[in-house]
Amino acid sequence: MSPDGGYMFPNHKAQTQLYDLLIQSNFPNRQGYSNIAYTKAAPQEKPLRTAVVSTTSPYLDRQALLMLRNRIVANDFKLAEGDFSPLEVSRPRNLPPCRSIRRKM
Repeated sequence: MSPDGGYMFPNHKAQTQLYDLLIQSNFPNRQGYSNIAYTKAAPQEKPLRTAVVSTTSPYLDRQALLMLRNRIVANDFKLAEGDFSPLEVSRPRNLPPCRSIRRKM
């Protein structure tokens, strides 16, 4: 639930918080809120919803998001170097290992 009463999807809230970090790094004195507009929501469903950081620990949410982002970037670097181990974690059992489906360049 956002403070304005509308539901916000967790992935939307996370994306908004990461964008907010980017904005804060460029505009440190910025004041205001980050919002998401759910354009298909009816007016009574409050289509403009505010993405707030946790009131108990505002940095905990952001730290977890940054850690996840860093893991994604690290996996991207591994894949770019030909290390397909990040894909092995999510590989269904009926598919061959990633090293056997490598493309020749």
